[in-house]
Amino acid sequence: MIKVVDGIAEYRWARRVGPPVDLNELATICRYRANQVAKMLGISCRQLERDFRKYMGVTPKYWLREQRALRAVLLIHSGTDLSDVSRELGFKRYGHFSREIRAFFGVRPVELVED
Repeated sequence: MIKVVDGIAEYRWARRVGPPVDLNELATICRYRANQVAKMLGISCRQLERDFRKYMGVTPKYWLREQRALRAVLLIHSGTDLSDVSRELGFKRYGHFSREIRAFFGVRPVELVED
């Protein structure tokens, strides 16, 4: 089961005993890949998708894309170079990074630097 506690999404084990897992931290470790998140949680990709739809109202892929875009904004505003942000977040090409940021925020990454 996914539960949001103090603004942090946690995965709480329904059938197994285990501590809650911070999904934001897990997303970073798994390089924002849904199949890796499912693997780390020990569940199938399909179960992860069912849980996300039920408790978050979105697919895990969308949520991971959103988290990566929000992390990009934090890194950009901290003064990190755009190409370094792109690489750190797992984008193979800067163009892919730029397109993803524009899709979420409606502006290019360089415009976020100017703000």
